[in-house]
Amino acid sequence: MRTVLFVAPFFLETTLRFVEAVASLPGVRLGLISQDPAERLPTALRRRLAAHRQVADALDAQQIADAVRSLARETGPPARLLGALEQLQVPLGEVRDALGIEGMGSEAARNFRDKGRMK
Repeated sequence: MRTVLFVAPFFLETTLRFVEAVASLPGVRLGLISQDPAERLPTALRRRLAAHRQVADALDAQQIADAVRSLARETGPPARLLGALEQLQVPLGEVRDALGIEGMGSEAARNFRDKGRMK
């Protein structure tokens, strides 16, 4: 089973659709990082999580990294670190780079966010 960690700052309806989709994938152990408490999740989804960490600022790379390290002790090392919000892509890239997690790194994320830089 592969561990996937998803960063969802707030449990908005649209965001929860992404979390549900990842939770429903076969062979995935899902951990969730958010500013919202786990009690705000729909019960059925909460039961499908391997673990949850609440942080003060889910857009802060250091807080995300600390939560990833904490979750990894419980769920095993993450194969992927995901987030749907565009504003999360640079911090997620920084964390992937720092912790050696596969996926888009900070440089590519900055290009993604700054269209002028990408050209």
